[in-house]
Amino acid sequence: MPEESAPENPTFIQPGGNISTYPNHFEIRWVIPADNGRPILVFELKYSKVKRDVNSWIRLGEVKAIEIKDPEWRSGRFTIRDLEPSSYYKVELRAKNEIDYSESATMIFRTASDPSSRSKGPPPFSLSGIGRGEEQEAISEQAGISTTAIIIIVVVLIVLICVLIDLVAYFRYQWGVFYFFRNMCGKPVNEKNKSAAKAEDGKASKIEEENEEKPKLEVDNPAFE
Repeated sequence: MPEESAPENPTFIQPGGNISTYPNHFEIRWVIPADNGRPILVFELKYSKVKRDVNSWIRLGEVKAIEIKDPEWRSGRFTIRDLEPSSYYKVELRAKNEIDYSESATMIFRTASDPSSRSKGPPPFSLSGIGRGEEQEAISEQAGISTTAIIIIVVVLIVLICVLIDLVAYFRYQWGVFYFFRNMCGKPVNEKNKSAAKAEDGKASKIEEENEEKPKLEVDNPAFE
């Protein structure tokens, strides 16, 4: 027959993790350990508020102890109440039989923030007096209007920036959209002016040549010898 001794160590079970969904209470769960030959009489639970240091946890305030007696401890769960929101707590749990206490199981958990302390601004518009479906429709409509306005503002800003860049390119570097359209509109006129100027130059050159050749012909004519 094995020697009777203190119970085995309890083990915490936290399926939801060690973060409470409530600001003022937290439910701990554990696996009931083997009693090692002597029935478990009580579970001792100790908890205290702590804060994180560089490599350890520092206790804040007093340590509170609770005895969870039979048959309450047989459920393997207990709710710690009257906690402070947004705070860390250290929990120690151990079982006791007629021989001695077991080693303690240790866990640190955090409580949720207090909803009443969160800042609440006024609603953007009143939804009183309308049904759930109408409320969702109103919210969707307001979101759609806001999105459309934002898109229009962004498009207008992009167009203005492009126009500004193009104007700078036109006046400084002689290129861009404005420069392209200016050349397209001014090219026929320029070509026509160039053609007219070239025709005038040709006509003037022809007249000069005729004037230069006429005296020469008169000199070479034998009738004047």
